[in-house]
Amino acid sequence: MLADAGDMPDLSKVLGQLRERRASLQAELDAAGGGKQDLDKLAKKAMAELSRLRTHFQTADPMKVRAVAKAVLSKITLWWEPQGKQHRVARGLIEFTSKGVETPHIACGTSG
Repeated sequence: MLADAGDMPDLSKVLGQLRERRASLQAELDAAGGGKQDLDKLAKKAMAELSRLRTHFQTADPMKVRAVAKAVLSKITLWWEPQGKQHRVARGLIEFTSKGVETPHIACGTSG
């Protein structure tokens, strides 16, 4: 990072505050039982369920699939970015209804 020598004390102070805030948030997360391992476990469970649902959706009656989606999903937001002459999904946010869902939304993004 490039900075004027006169700004270093202020930047150092801000960086220290950010580190304290990060440590505080991590402590809150750990205390709530939501550590990285729990999130990884939840993500793997969700991916397995999505894979299972994909199989059922491909063979199911479209009207039934639509009814299930309407009952479970409240909103899907996609952000697009240009890729040559076309566009691709850069990231997305899936918001669920409260019916049987532990988390109200899942954010996802692509890499490269």
